[in-house]
Amino acid sequence: MVGLCSRRQFLAGLGSCSLLAACGPIRDLPAPPERAARPSLSRFQLQGRLSLKTAQEAFSGRFSWSHGPEFDELDILSPLGQTVAELRRDAQGADLLLADGRRFNAPRLDQLAQQVFGEALPLDRVPDWVLGRVQEERVSRDAWGRVLRCFEAGWQVDMLSYESDAPSALPKVVSVLRGDVELRLRLDQWDDVS
Repeated sequence: MVGLCSRRQFLAGLGSCSLLAACGPIRDLPAPPERAARPSLSRFQLQGRLSLKTAQEAFSGRFSWSHGPEFDELDILSPLGQTVAELRRDAQGADLLLADGRRFNAPRLDQLAQQVFGEALPLDRVPDWVLGRVQEERVSRDAWGRVLRCFEAGWQVDMLSYESDAPSALPKVVSVLRGDVELRLRLDQWDDVS
């Protein structure tokens, strides 16, 4: 009985400490950096999480992405951190190397996606979408002029959240949907945005 009573007292004490900690002052998070206007951004390094769902399968994991007008280097990692795929794009085309050694290549990213997934995912548009830039087809915007939802080439693109309320803030969560295919990106860390 002594052990049970001590455990109850411990849990009660732990609960009290948690309550007191919850009553402490709320600290302001540092504001994200002011960025250049989105139309002028062309290069970035980005880390985040992704999920891809199709009628046949689903995948979730992490990614590390370096993007520029003339190149892309995208590493896709499992939730445990093992490299699942390496995607490279340059002037010669797009190349995907899977962890099992299989390699796919095509002249363009959408053609590569068609080979691998059986669906022409709009991979060539994703760099603009993660920067909050869209073509002006059926776009809804928030009070700051940032994209909330748009439709491009049959895809619904939703900017589910931004890194702050600043008009120049970059998206934090992007969802790309068409039929039973959904790509969701959570953009955790932006580096070298220019």
